[in-house]
Amino acid sequence: RCLLEHWCVAILAAAKERGCKPTEVHGCTDDDVSRCVLDFLFAAQDATNSGLVYTLDLMQAHPDVFEKCHDEVTKHCGAHGSLADKVRNSLPYICKVANQMLHYKPPVPMVPHLALKDNYLEGHFIPKGTVVIPSITYMSRSSGHALEFLPDRPDQDTQFVKTVTFGAGQHKCPGRRYAESLLTVFLSVLSQEYSVERVSPRSGPDDFVFYPTLFPRDCSFVVKA
Repeated sequence: RCLLEHWCVAILAAAKERGCKPTEVHGCTDDDVSRCVLDFLFAAQDATNSGLVYTLDLMQAHPDVFEKCHDEVTKHCGAHGSLADKVRNSLPYICKVANQMLHYKPPVPMVPHLALKDNYLEGHFIPKGTVVIPSITYMSRSSGHALEFLPDRPDQDTQFVKTVTFGAGQHKCPGRRYAESLLTVFLSVLSQEYSVERVSPRSGPDDFVFYPTLFPRDCSFVVKA
């Protein structure tokens, strides 16, 4: 069962216990459920797929980085050893690579915000009710952290202060730790057990498709054990 199915079962159980309709359970109206499903599809599943595809793209394009990841995971876990409890503590280089990937290719290029009151931004009047769409991709590039893929850069912005891959302030994405952990584990397993070959020519850095997260236009790979 997936998480959404467990949620539906829990809603039905709560409705039966309270003697009401499922849509009358607090926080479980049709609108509540549809919004959560949209969040799962856009903010979780689609953004996750973007991150994984760009991991394959970058590791194939940077074999030296991929080899360093392989050497690190083999040293600490063996050729086929378990990665349990070792990823965050014993594989610092792989963690740096995963962090840098989220700077270089933010999966979500923009996040709309609604102005709740009249305001000014650098001399521009923004009336209440305006939908403001900041470009995460542009801000990552203007900070200098998305111009090149450099896991060994000395000025790594590990906490995403200079870049807004996960937003900022009270609207900062709650899935940041999940995204970093997922890419770190994926990269660890990939470099430990597999090789990556590109089938189609590599897309340019700005040649991508919008689904609505970002994917390289040509992203066909063969992953071999």
